[in-house]
Amino acid sequence: MTQDIPASFIAQAESCEAMGSPLTARVLRLLSQSLNRKTPLGHRLLDWPNDPSGKGDALGLRLTGGLHSLVLDGTAPALASAYSAPETHSDPAFLDLLTGTLQQHQTRLDS
Repeated sequence: MTQDIPASFIAQAESCEAMGSPLTARVLRLLSQSLNRKTPLGHRLLDWPNDPSGKGDALGLRLTGGLHSLVLDGTAPALASAYSAPETHSDPAFLDLLTGTLQQHQTRLDS
């Protein structure tokens, strides 16, 4: 099912964009490009056994919700800074920040 996961993130990004959530759309697009099996969280995402789409488990939105919770509770201050001014971060810089946050907080995000 690995091929379906990145595509589901892109489809969810398109829905977020259409609904006026450009930051979530951007995060989903960036994450769709970076999914890999280098971490336990990456394995879990790419081996998702159910429907990852917005009509199923909304896997991408669950992940962005987890990232947002790290921002809201102050656990990921660098990500919070990027979320508050996303235009100041290039896509590569934003992606580095996202992947670093995923690696650093994978246990919490995988729960």
